[in-house]
Amino acid sequence: VLVGLAPADAPDLDWYAGMTDENVDEHALGDADTAELRDLLTVRAKDVQRDPTTLLEFLRPQLTEPDIRVVDDVAIRRLLTDMYAEALRHGPEGWIDDVLAVHRSWGFDLGAIRLPVRLWHGEQDRFSPVSHSRWLAARIPTAEVQVQPGAAHFGAVEILPQTLAWLTAPALAAA
Repeated sequence: VLVGLAPADAPDLDWYAGMTDENVDEHALGDADTAELRDLLTVRAKDVQRDPTTLLEFLRPQLTEPDIRVVDDVAIRRLLTDMYAEALRHGPEGWIDDVLAVHRSWGFDLGAIRLPVRLWHGEQDRFSPVSHSRWLAARIPTAEVQVQPGAAHFGAVEILPQTLAWLTAPALAAA
């Protein structure tokens, strides 16, 4: 799990603490007014469909220095904009569903997870605060958590190859 969020009803977690104001506003709509959230993300998705760089430009004032370093890398920026274009090719429904999903009951006990779980989080993440991964790690008995100093949200793009290698490791496959 890279830069994961805890469930919105997570006990003993200040869910919004450390999150950018824009993310707080967006997620608060997931709790309060799903129609308004749908409208907001539909408009934003149309902008991104026309020009995927608009999402990075929208996010830029909210980025920490580690995130700016990552998204200013030409290859990563291209990868991100290609992913945004593909994710929204058929419209905003997947994005909307993702935002709403964390606001619904997950329907299972995290303590019942028996397979290995790796949680990675950049310490300076302002979109999905690191407290969420720490909360998850405290409740998943098999969790291994890595909080990376000097990294933030988009650092997940840099760690992705290592995470994919972990997923395909023979020891994990035997689990």
